[in-house]
Amino acid sequence: MLNLSRKTLTEFEVNIGSLRQLKLLNLSNSHISTLREDFRIQLDTLEATLDISETPLSCFCDNIDFVHWMKTIRVKFEHKHVTKCLHPTLQFLSPWKSDVGALYRE
Repeated sequence: MLNLSRKTLTEFEVNIGSLRQLKLLNLSNSHISTLREDFRIQLDTLEATLDISETPLSCFCDNIDFVHWMKTIRVKFEHKHVTKCLHPTLQFLSPWKSDVGALYRE
């Protein structure tokens, strides 16, 4: 487990591809609004669980690929029920219940 919860991180740009034994990456309660595509690709190959709960994720149009990744990837999410993202309506919503297509239209 790599526990970086409750840190003032705004970005996470660490190469985790070699951490084959990683089971849980905890980035909860941080200040991260998105995860870069290269990092997401690494995470996909590890099959680790990710905790990004209580983190101000962005569901804005410029982050649509991240929201889509969250909804379609095989990565498991810890505390999924309290993981929210800021929608263009300025409401915090579940990324899994948000209509990704609607974000493009807004």
